[in-house]
Amino acid sequence: MKLLVLVVVVIVIVGSVLAIRWLVAQSRGRGSATDSALVILRERYARGEINRDEFDARRRDLEASARTPPPQLRG
Repeated sequence: MKLLVLVVVVIVIVGSVLAIRWLVAQSRGRGSATDSALVILRERYARGEINRDEFDARRRDLEASARTPPPQLRG
């Protein structure tokens, strides 16, 4: 009986840890696409591929999209 209780407790603890790690990874993943896009944008500006006006306009678009939640899919 003690072994069964121990197994259940271990399963609950492991499941909780995995769920928390997954949630943390999901919250970090949201900003990373915008961050990497901003890095690419800065690199293009540094190489002279885009001018200051285009850089500012695209940066504002990226920052605005980062604040806007993604649309909900209907299923």
